[in-house]
Amino acid sequence: MEEKIKQHVNRWHKGVTKYQCTECGKYLKNKDYLDTHMTQHYNLQDKRQNFQLCSYQGCTQLFATKLAKQKHEKEIHEDNMKEKCSFCTKEFSVSRYRVAHEKVCPYNPDRKEFECRWCGQVYYTLAMLNRHAKNKHG
Repeated sequence: MEEKIKQHVNRWHKGVTKYQCTECGKYLKNKDYLDTHMTQHYNLQDKRQNFQLCSYQGCTQLFATKLAKQKHEKEIHEDNMKEKCSFCTKEFSVSRYRVAHEKVCPYNPDRKEFECRWCGQVYYTLAMLNRHAKNKHG
C-alpha cells in the first residue's frame, strides 16, 4: 500500500514532467498525456483545413460557418461593450454574458456558493460543482 501512495504522490503531486510537446513546448507528466496532447494539435490542424479560424490575433476559436464566425467576432471581440456589470468594472457585448458573469462576480454580495459535500471545495455555479464531483469523487 505504501508503494502505491508513493507512486500516486510522484505521479500527481511532484510535478515530474519529462515529456515535452514538440509542437508547443508544453511539458506533460507521462507519455499517455503527451500522446493525447499531440492528437489535439493534429486534430486542430485537420479542423483548420475545413473550418474558419477567428480573425482576431490570439483567438483560436474555429467555426463551421461564416455566420458563426461573424457572430463570435461581433459578440466577443468588437468594441461594442454596452453591458456593464452591476458590481465591478467588466463590460460585455451581450446581456446574457453580463448576467452569467454577475452570478459569479466576486463583488456580488448575493453570489451563491456551492460546497462539495465530500471535500469542502467551494464553487460559484452548480454546474462547476457537479463537474468537480464527477471528476474527483466519481
